[in-house]
Amino acid sequence: MGFEPAMNNLANLLDDYAKPRRPKEAVFWYKRSVRRGHSVAAINLAMHYRNLGNRRWQIYWLKVAKKMGDPDAETELRKLK
Repeated sequence: MGFEPAMNNLANLLDDYAKPRRPKEAVFWYKRSVRRGHSVAAINLAMHYRNLGNRRWQIYWLKVAKKMGDPDAETELRKLK
């Protein structure tokens, strides 16, 4: 129905709790939530890529979250420098 926090929560479940994990589906739902304006999903995408060891995409999604006004994104970006 387009409820962004629910999309983000579904992505979290697929990414962290599903057995077996379903990261491709998780990324789909995170991105869908971000496109609808949910900055927390952008932070979660950054953490998803951090856990994969992909610093480039981690930084990219933190910048997206920062641009969306998420205060945690700035803190996380500072930690990386």
